[in-house]
Amino acid sequence: MLGELNPPPITADSETIAHGEQVYGRLCSVCHGPSGVSDSVGTFPDLRYSARLASEEAWHSVVIEGELVAGGMVSFAGTLETADPEAIRAYIIARAHADREAMAR
Repeated sequence: MLGELNPPPITADSETIAHGEQVYGRLCSVCHGPSGVSDSVGTFPDLRYSARLASEEAWHSVVIEGELVAGGMVSFAGTLETADPEAIRAYIIARAHADREAMAR
């Protein structure tokens, strides 16, 4: 069990979230699973539970600066457009909220 799903507040607009979903689907879902839900939690983290969602800087340090390269997470510095990392983070936050609401029903 991954614990309680407790994402930060949604602050992005729907257009940003939709863009993040598209980029996530193209680049991130291969490892982290469709819809932000990892199929291999033991190997690839379920991003909905990531503490790094709380901070744009923390997210950026992994996705762009390559903070976790030694652990197998590649840097997307040469692949993503400037707004893409934050859009992906916004999508994962929105996905986590939707899934938390669904679990509560």
